[in-house]
Amino acid sequence: MFPLLHIELLGKFRLSYGDEIIPVASMRLQSFFAFLLLCVEKPQSRRTLAEQFFPNHPHLAAVALLDELIQQAQAILPEAVQPLSVTPELVRWQPDAAYILDVTTFEDMLHQANSTTDPGDACNLLTTALELYTGDLLPACQEDWLRGERDRLRQLYIRALERLTGLLEKQGDYHNAVQHVRRLYHLDSAHAPTYRHLVHLYVLGSGRASDLRTLVERLETTRRNRGALVLISGEAGIGKSSLALVCAEQAHAQGITVAVGHCYERGVTPPFLP
Repeated sequence: MFPLLHIELLGKFRLSYGDEIIPVASMRLQSFFAFLLLCVEKPQSRRTLAEQFFPNHPHLAAVALLDELIQQAQAILPEAVQPLSVTPELVRWQPDAAYILDVTTFEDMLHQANSTTDPGDACNLLTTALELYTGDLLPACQEDWLRGERDRLRQLYIRALERLTGLLEKQGDYHNAVQHVRRLYHLDSAHAPTYRHLVHLYVLGSGRASDLRTLVERLETTRRNRGALVLISGEAGIGKSSLALVCAEQAHAQGITVAVGHCYERGVTPPFLP
C-alpha cells in the first residue's frame, strides 16, 4: 500500500507524500496544481491552460511554456501515485488518484455538519472543518481566477463559525463560543454585530448570567408600562458596562428604544456633571 499524497491550499501551499514534504517553490506551479485540483471534475484543454497561465505570450510560446510547467509538475509528483493525466489535447488531475485535499475535506465536513440533526455531532464536524481552515485559499497567489473561489471558501468559513458559535452558546459552552467569535472579530473588527455578540458571550461566560436575567426581567416589567430603576454597581473592570450593553441589545431586539448617557471621570467630579 502506497502512502497518500496530501495537498494543502488553505493558508499556504503544502505538498507531502507520507512523511516527506515535497518542496514547490514556484508560485506558478502552486497555482497550476491548485487550478487542476479545484477543477478536478473537468479535463482542461492545453489551449485553455496556456491562455490561463501565460496570457501575455503568443499562442505557440504559451503552449511551449505550458509544456515546461507540465514537465515540472510530473517531475515533482511521486511516480507511485502519478495523478496527472496528460494527452496531446487535455490535462487533468485524476479524480480517483490516491490523494487528500484540504479544501475537499473542509467542504465535506461542512456538508456533513449541515446534514446532521444532532447538535453534538454538528459541533464536532464544524470544529474539525474549521481546524482545516488555517487561512484563505493560496493567499500569496494573486491570479484573477483564484479570487472568486477564495471568497466563496471564506464565506463558508464565516458561516461555519457563526453556526458553531450559536450551537456552543445554546449548550452553555461560553468559553469556546468566545474563542470562535473572536476569530470572526479578527476577520472584521468593524462589524458591530460581531462585537456585540462577543460582549454578550463575555457577560454570560463571566458568571453574570443571573445578573443579566434580572435585567431582562426588569425590562419585561418596563414593557408592561411599570417603570423600573436598576443600579449596577461594583469595582472597576468587573463588566458593569458590558452587562448594560448586553441588556441594551436585548431591548433593541424587542423593538424598545434605548437612550444612553455617559459620565466621564476627570479627577474630582463636579456636582451634577452627569
